[in-house]
This record gives sequence, C-alpha cells and structure tokens, in this order.
Amino acid sequence: MKNKITLEIIWWFITAIIVVLFLIPIYSNIGKDYPFYFSNILMIIIFVTFSRYIFQLKHTWLARNKWVKAVLIFVMIPIFFWVTDSIYNFQNHVEKDGFATMMIHMNPDEAMNLSKYIRYQYIFFGTSTWIVLILFPIRLLISIWREINTDKV
Repeated sequence: MKNKITLEIIWWFITAIIVVLFLIPIYSNIGKDYPFYFSNILMIIIFVTFSRYIFQLKHTWLARNKWVKAVLIFVMIPIFFWVTDSIYNFQNHVEKDGFATMMIHMNPDEAMNLSKYIRYQYIFFGTSTWIVLILFPIRLLISIWREINTDKV
C-alpha cells in the first residue's frame, strides 16, 4: 500500500507540472484576465488522472474499492456535462469576444499565435477529457466485474 501512495503522490506532482507547463504561456502573456483558468486546470487534471487510472488501475488506491468504483461510474455523468458546458462557453467566448481585448498590449503576430495556442490546447484537453470520461466508467465496470467473478482487477 505504501508503494501505491508514493506512486499516487508522484503522479499528482507530474500532473501539477503538466498543468503549469501548459498554462504558463497564457499566464505570462495575459495574466489574470484569462477567464478559463479554473476549467482549463480541471480538465487537464481530469484527463491526466483518469487516463492514468484507465491504464494503471491495478497500481492505484482504487484497485480493490468496489463501492468507490461504483460511485465514480455515476459521478462521471455530471462531470461530462460540466466539461460539455465549459467547452461550449469557451467556444461561445471565442466566437463572440475573442481574446483580442486581453492581448491589446501584444504584437499582432504574437497575439494571433497565443490565441491559437489557447484555443488548440483548450479544445485538446476538453475533447480528451470527454473521451476519458466515456472510457473510464467502462474500465471501472470491467474492473468491478473481474473483481467479483475472478478476484482480479
């Protein structure tokens, strides 16, 4: 169990590094004016964590917790709708307002490149999170079935 906790801490540290690496260009150029920090950070965390759980479930704290896995299956539904709403709000903001008001102080070429970066990384993590939120409950169901019928994870 100690190894699982150590591995979990290492992965949370790696996840934090990934979040910082993807959002530092936005923060260093726009600062606090970017309205999607919370949803962007949460989608990156969900994507990395649940992807890890999909492929390495037997090495996590979740491996032998049937009831937690069963609850998580149903928790994925509201998270999926929240991600859908967040992506819709982001797309709506990009189409209506764009990022031009936040990037007035920047060179037009740099502003264009940064706005492309923001859009591509947000859409990437949003759609990746969608996919993970569909696959993770399936993986949990398979794990519960295996645990009940064959005593494997």
